[in-house]
Amino acid sequence: MANAYLKPTVIASAALGILEREIVLPGLVWNYGIADFKGAFGDTVTLRVPARLDAHTRGLRSTGTIVLDDINEVGVDIKLSNDVYSAVRVTDAELTLDIKDFGTQILQPQVRAVAREMENQVAAAIEGATYPTAAQLSIDNAAISTSRPATAFIKARNYLNKQFVPLADRVIVMGSDVEETIMSFDQFNRYDSTGQTPSAIIDARVTTIAGMPAYLSQAIDPKSAYVFHKAAFACAMAAPVVPDGATFGVQQSYNGLAMRWLRDYDATVLADRSIVNAYIGANVVTDGKSAEVQTVTIGGGATGGTFTLTVTANTLTGTTATIPFAGTSAQVRKAINDLNVAPDCQVTGVAGGVWTVTFPAGTNVDQMTGNPAGLTGGTPTVTVATTTAGGTAGAFVRGCKLTLST
Repeated sequence: MANAYLKPTVIASAALGILEREIVLPGLVWNYGIADFKGAFGDTVTLRVPARLDAHTRGLRSTGTIVLDDINEVGVDIKLSNDVYSAVRVTDAELTLDIKDFGTQILQPQVRAVAREMENQVAAAIEGATYPTAAQLSIDNAAISTSRPATAFIKARNYLNKQFVPLADRVIVMGSDVEETIMSFDQFNRYDSTGQTPSAIIDARVTTIAGMPAYLSQAIDPKSAYVFHKAAFACAMAAPVVPDGATFGVQQSYNGLAMRWLRDYDATVLADRSIVNAYIGANVVTDGKSAEVQTVTIGGGATGGTFTLTVTANTLTGTTATIPFAGTSAQVRKAINDLNVAPDCQVTGVAGGVWTVTFPAGTNVDQMTGNPAGLTGGTPTVTVATTTAGGTAGAFVRGCKLTLST
């Protein structure tokens, strides 16, 4: 019984090798390991995605005030929400009479089963994203009949260009029917992986379309294709610890992949148990969160004095120091920011108002309230209006969905 002497580290290493040969989608998105999850509340971490900024221009010898932008990173929550596993029973009789190669006959089918479900988890994030209307394109019969099957992919590339998505690390993932359509044209040659280290990603590489590598995924709808940047989706994978009670087992991680293998003996049924599993989570990265914009207007015939503003955000509330009736935008900004209740705001407007208060994108501040008690003249009022509600959900702009028409 040579199988009795198999080392768990050897089997786990083989498992990772098999996993790398079987898994595609997790290798095409951001991938994070277990270290970030240590001590995380609710098995969830928030990954920080770099902010995207627009530049401003002004005349060469202008003496006007420059526009200051806030750096607001995008946060995406990743939760290790699923324990993907395969558990099989191997009887004494099977080990004695049937099993010649444990890795081939037992481990490989288990790892392939886990890999397929990992693919499904990432595919669910890709297919479940809310794609803007402009990012939902059709690979139509007209384009195909005129030998222009790449038209939709070129349009998808242009959409990403307009969203200022980086050129590097863009990919195409297509279902089997889309692959069949694309590969029926001589202009697309099958990607040659000769000389490449074997892996599922290399094997899944179909061709290059509009300058982007295209891959086949059997986990997505056969009639769909997706064009996205690597940072459009995030995936985390972790290998559970080996419990002290296990007869033997090991956890290993490599290049964003992780897996644990356990083996023990159940004397009640005279059989070994082989368990392969990993934790995995995936999510969509959103951008374009809108900024909260409110206006402050003094009315009622006020001619002087002072007023205050009350600001509430994230369960915190504060009332500003008094602001002069003819206060400048800088004075209003300082009064609000000195509260440390809401994120740093920007204020524009002339002395005496109307003032426009803009909070950073992605924050949702309650509408401020004004107190005119310190104002003089007439029947003073301080009116606050929300012109743009702060968006916390954001929009998905880093990818496109293409559908093969029938």
